[in-house]
Amino acid sequence: MSFVEADQIYSFKFKHILRHVQEQHAKSLLDVGAGDSFLGLSLLPNIKDYVAVESDPERAGSLRKDGLRVLEGVFPSIEVHGTYDLVLLSQVMPKDVSRYEDFLGRTWNLVSDGGELVVVTFVSDSVKYNKMFSILSDFGEVKTEGLVIEDSVFESEEVGNYINQLKCMFVRRV
Repeated sequence: MSFVEADQIYSFKFKHILRHVQEQHAKSLLDVGAGDSFLGLSLLPNIKDYVAVESDPERAGSLRKDGLRVLEGVFPSIEVHGTYDLVLLSQVMPKDVSRYEDFLGRTWNLVSDGGELVVVTFVSDSVKYNKMFSILSDFGEVKTEGLVIEDSVFESEEVGNYINQLKCMFVRRV
């Protein structure tokens, strides 16, 4: 996959998340596995409290250098305080399905009343997707949507196929 193709995938995913944050009027966001500053910096005009959780020291340093608040460590081992209007898990679920319940349970405890847990994941692995969906359903009604916007034009068929495999799952704490 080329840099241009990867950039288009990244752009689609975060435009979708940005739109959702704006629609929900979220004022605080916990970004578990933030990676880089693109989302955090894009949200600063709308979010009063953006916190990135990042396990990679180099990425964490880059996030800090860009002026973002960072908790450096591995979630859920790292201590996170408070609650957030939006907790984002974008392609950061543990590889081991047996850890999903603890991982999602700990993130759910960080969602404020009226807030939302957003999980971006692949649907191609039905065992993992169904396990996540089942656990999230215990928290409340799960809404799902794809990232593809009508009339989208992709850099390549590979990009289109990749984006079509990603789904967002939303659970609101009521």
